[in-house]
Amino acid sequence: MLTWEQAYTAGAAAVGGKGWNLSRLHRYGFAVPAGGVLDASVYRSLVETPEVAVSLEEIREVGAHDVASARVGRLLSGIRERLVDLGLPGPVQAAVAAFLREHGLHDQPVAVRSSAVGEDSEGLAFAGIHDSVLNVRGPEAVAKAILQCFASLWTPQAVAYRRRFKVGDLDTPCAVVICRMVGDETAGPAAAGVAFSCEPVTGQR
Repeated sequence: MLTWEQAYTAGAAAVGGKGWNLSRLHRYGFAVPAGGVLDASVYRSLVETPEVAVSLEEIREVGAHDVASARVGRLLSGIRERLVDLGLPGPVQAAVAAFLREHGLHDQPVAVRSSAVGEDSEGLAFAGIHDSVLNVRGPEAVAKAILQCFASLWTPQAVAYRRRFKVGDLDTPCAVVICRMVGDETAGPAAAGVAFSCEPVTGQR
């Protein structure tokens, strides 16, 4: 588990696009909620276990148009189930629990968000493809939400997107951002949104 300061130093290759950009905002004084990033090495270690690696071999040659087939759907469902069933390694789960305690988040609602390496780049967005889990409370629930984020890299839409842009299945390991939910604990924020104007280089609206 990395603090925002440590995540900035580790870079996007370790903490993914969301994690690194949040750490940059924190570095320059923006009011980023309390939290940090579980770096992508944890995901790598899980997908390299024999139980998961064998399944990944089965879908290596699957193309973008094959993803909708029932057979591939079953294979992907199996991969997701194996990742969730493996659970986080004991030391990782302990590190997450300790981090939550140290930052006063162990009994507070947090957001648990996928932050895959390479998902926010010049040619790729992955917007909305990987999971975020909101209003998660307590170390056990956070551990389950982390596994849900990992599993979301193996949905049909995520695999189809990688195939379409010729991204290797293991070239986008997943870090996970954990941060406090914004707003009053009972009411939550009044509003949230994203504004788009125009692309700053081309001027396209």
